[in-house]
This record gives sequence, structure tokens and C-alpha cells, in this order.
Amino acid sequence: MASIEELGGVRWPPPADDATSVIRRCHELRRVCLGDLTPEGLRLLVSQRVGEALVLPAVVRLLVDDPLVSGDMFFGDLLAAVLRLPPDAWAARVEEREALRRAVSELVNAPPSEGRRASVDQELRTAAAAFVAQ
Repeated sequence: MASIEELGGVRWPPPADDATSVIRRCHELRRVCLGDLTPEGLRLLVSQRVGEALVLPAVVRLLVDDPLVSGDMFFGDLLAAVLRLPPDAWAARVEEREALRRAVSELVNAPPSEGRRASVDQELRTAAAAFVAQ
């Protein structure tokens, strides 16, 4: 599998000497094969909207399998990053959005007694419910 740089055909110049660690990490992640990106790498790319058209399908597949898969920030952080995307991110991804909506709906509507749902914080639960309602 290819990287964002290879698939997108755009090679970014090296980051500036004073670039933040987030910018440096995004530059690095653009050169990683998509299949090798970790949930944390995907979370960072989605939250920075880097290579979005290329990474979003992989992110949705991961979240459909496990909506609460997490990177390094907090429980459900990949889902939280995806839920913050503006509606235009989904304009050309109707089927993927619907698959994610179904997976998130199951999470939102699961009985409180189910362990993983109980540990989802209220902010994430509210964002997930709003995504489902759209």
C-alpha cells in the first residue's frame, strides 16, 4: 500500500526549522504507507485535515469495527476527531458516512450497562448523538 504522498502525487517540502512537533509529525505521517498508520497517526492526520480524502476511508473502516478505538490522547479520541470534521468532509463520502452513522448509533443507543459505553465521556456521547441525528 502507498503513502499519502505517493497516492496524492504531492510531496511537501521539509518542515521549517521552527515548525511545531505536530507539523513535523504530519510531514512524517504523509510518508507512511496508509496500511501502516496507527490509530494515533490517523487521529492526528484527521484532526489536522491532512490527506483527508485518502485517510478517511481507512478511519471509517476502523471505527465501524470499533467506534472507540483510540490513539494516544483519550478513550475514543479517533472518533472524537472524526466527529469534529465539518459537513463538507462527508460530501463525497455518503456511503462511508452512513456506515459510520450506523456504528456510532449503536454506540449511542447501547444500554448504559454495557461497559465500554459507560466509560465514554459526556462530550463524546453528545457529539456522537449529534452526528447520528444529522
